[in-house]
Formats: sequence, C-alpha cells, structure tokens
Amino acid sequence: MLRKGQVALLAFVVAFGAVGAGAIVGMDRAAAPKDESRGAASEASRFMRGEATAAFIRGFDAAVPFREKAVAWFASLRYDLFGEGYPGVLVGSDGWLFTTEEFEPSLSTRNGYLDGPAADALAAARDALAERGVALVVALVPAKARVYADRLDGYALPEAIERRYADALSALSGLSISTIDLDAAFGAARAEGPGPELFQRSDTHWTPAGAAVAARAVAEGVGRLSVALPAMRVEAADAPASEREGDLMAYLPKRGSARRPLPPPETLPGFDTFVDSGAGLFGAQEIPVALVGTSYSAEPAWHFDGFLKRELGTDVINLASSGEGPFKTMAAAIAGGELERNGVRLVVWEIPERYIDVEPGR
Repeated sequence: MLRKGQVALLAFVVAFGAVGAGAIVGMDRAAAPKDESRGAASEASRFMRGEATAAFIRGFDAAVPFREKAVAWFASLRYDLFGEGYPGVLVGSDGWLFTTEEFEPSLSTRNGYLDGPAADALAAARDALAERGVALVVALVPAKARVYADRLDGYALPEAIERRYADALSALSGLSISTIDLDAAFGAARAEGPGPELFQRSDTHWTPAGAAVAARAVAEGVGRLSVALPAMRVEAADAPASEREGDLMAYLPKRGSARRPLPPPETLPGFDTFVDSGAGLFGAQEIPVALVGTSYSAEPAWHFDGFLKRELGTDVINLASSGEGPFKTMAAAIAGGELERNGVRLVVWEIPERYIDVEPGR
C-alpha cells in the first residue's frame, strides 16, 4: 500500500517524464548521506529511487550540469509535499524522526560487528567475565520506534522486529544473563503522564531524562543481585545546557519550507557527577563498576554513566565507545585489562535491541 503522498509523487514522475525524473531521482540517491541504512521502503519508493534503471541513471547523472541544484530541489519538494527524507530516515509526526536501522533484522551481522550469532558473543562475554569473578548485567535498550510508536505517523515495525525485544529478553534469560527490561521502564515512565521526552525527536539516542530512567532501572536490577559494591560519596550538580542538532537531520534536505519547517535543534540539560572514593591522594583507587556499550553510553551529553554513579552510589568507569557496536566494545574491555586494573566487580553492558539477530522470514 502506498503511503502518504506517494501516489501523487508517482503521478508527478509520469507527468515530468520518465527519463528526466529518473535522472533527478538518481542524483537524489547519490546525494543522500553515505550511510549503510536502508529502510523498509515500499515498492513505490524503490521505483522512485531508480533501482530498476540504475545503469541508465548512472550514465545520465554524470552528464547533467545542474546536478546539485536538481538534487536539492527534488529533495526539498519531496519533503515539502510528502514529508519524506533521504533513504535512512522515516519522518514521523510532530517533528519526530526515526532511523530505518530499527526496522531491519540485524545491524551487527550486516555491518560486520559479528561473525556469528549474537547468542554466541553474549555467552562468550558471560563466560570471560565469570572467569574473572565479574558479574554481568545487560541493559537492553528498546528501539526509539518501539517506545514512541505513537509518533510513527503510519509506519509500523515489521512483525519479526515487533517480536525482537521479547525474543532478546528470552534469549538472554536462556543464557542465564541478568537483563534489565528498559522497555518496561520507559513504558512505565511514559504512563506516569507528561514529562521530559525519553528520546530526542531528531536523534537516534535517548535524552538525559531517558538515560536517567535507564540508570534507575539498572540500579534496581543490580540491587537484586548478590554483588557487593562499596558505597562512595557521590555529588551531583547541574551544568550548562547544550543545543544539539540531531544525527537524523543529515537525512533531510538542508532547507525546509514555510509549510513544513525542519525540526529545530534540541536543548539538552547539562549534568555533572563527582565521586569521592575516600581512598585519599595515595590510596588504592577502586572503580567497582564498568559501563560497556555504544554511543548511548559513550556520549557525555546523555550522562548515562553519571546517572549510574548516582543511582548505584559508587564509581563507574566508562569503557563504551561510539561506532563499534556493543560486541566489539565488550571484547576490547575484556582484553584491555581495565577490568583487572580497576578492581571491577560488575559490568553493565548496554545493548540496543537492533544489534540482536532476528531470524529472516519470522
């Protein structure tokens, strides 16, 4: 079924002429952000991207002297009339943007983050940490499209993806890995009524408010484990707010229109967190908790590690990194010796659900 203005867009292409439209759309695809993301596009969208005539478009594209202006014009027209961006983003309602990565079976296997099933990597990390006497808890991050499904504006997660979070929880339980159900925590937070948004509208990631909810849920889960964490003095303070343009804005034309303006930059509150271990200047410093994960944990603006310090009442070393996925980051943390050097007793492993395998065709 064609969505939004796609029927009208097809009519526009026919009126404009197959050759000219094909060339301009081919340019539009070439100018889209160089990202591996591809959404669950409709047949009409695939036609509009020129996949059926790719060879012709490549030759014609190189010969068009007004390429950049044509690309910008067509992208602006598509966004203005139909609210659609470049491949890689889905435009929801009220300025909400969603990455198409959340609608795909597995980000890890496609991007080479894993050579085999996620279950094997999870079990390997569990065993490697157990050998070191380190406890493990996974903080499973639900897709933004799952938490804010009411902002998808007609889009929907495919059936297999809809089951992915529950399947991941079941798989982790089967591996005897303690897991924090952040989807339940976010659902409860939203059910409480109006409050700070848990994810950024124009970005893939959570807001500091979402990170704080996640940290609270992790601390509650850790409290049920038999892990003795030394109590330390944790001081919290506010920091200057920052204005950010979301990472999904790269998939929209540079200019909006009077009828459909681009989502504005988002203002994020700032936070500082300080820990006094009581060890003194020359005392042995112990950091009993390590945070491993992706950009949800690594980016200072979300302050997830700081909220964990506050909720756990102890120090946390942040070993997360951006752009590597959760499994490579965990392998590096285990191999790097940071866990032993800091006396880590517990690893909190943040894993977005889109890095977990889903069986094709399910």
